[in-house]
Amino acid sequence: MKTELKNKITNFVNEEAQLLVNNYYTKSYNNKVRTPKLTVTFGRKYAKILCNEYEVWGFVSLENGDLLKAESWNKPAAHSRGNVLNGTAVYDAYGPAYLR
Repeated sequence: MKTELKNKITNFVNEEAQLLVNNYYTKSYNNKVRTPKLTVTFGRKYAKILCNEYEVWGFVSLENGDLLKAESWNKPAAHSRGNVLNGTAVYDAYGPAYLR
């Protein structure tokens, strides 16, 4: 189960989120700014999505696939911004959306 979830999270980051980031930077900056590269590191409870290896883009819960905004470098915010497994995640090029 954990391996399958990790693969789905990695696919989400590499295929969906990175594509959105690439499209945003191409459209907004006309290739004048380097497009950030999203990567994933896995901990015990959360997958941390990094932007250029020095900025936290967001977190994904390894328990249920919820997408979470970063509260700090090592801590996700309390409320989910959707789920990456069922396609309800709300995010943009800069990370998970703010709550409204």
